[in-house]
Amino acid sequence: MDALDCALLRFIRDYTAANGYPPDIRAMEYKVGRVRSIIHYHLGRLESDGLMTRKRYTARTWRLTPAGEREVEEGRGNGKHNDTMD
Repeated sequence: MDALDCALLRFIRDYTAANGYPPDIRAMEYKVGRVRSIIHYHLGRLESDGLMTRKRYTARTWRLTPAGEREVEEGRGNGKHNDTMD
C-alpha cells in the first residue's frame, strides 16, 4: 500500500463518519489531488486487496472492511503495491 492508498482509506472513513454516506469520486479527487482515472485505479486495488467493498454500478457505496479499518488505525501499509501511477 502506498501513501495515496492510505489517504483514500482515511478520507473515505472520515467522510463517511462525518456525513453518514461515502464520498463521491469528485470529492476524492479534490481531497487527494489526483485525477479520476488514478482514483479509480487505486480504489480497484484496495478492493482487490480486501480493504474496501462496494456495490457495483451504484454511486457512493465504498465501505472499508475490518482489514481496511485496521490499516487506517495502525497507519501502515501492508507491503503490497508499493508502486504508484503518478
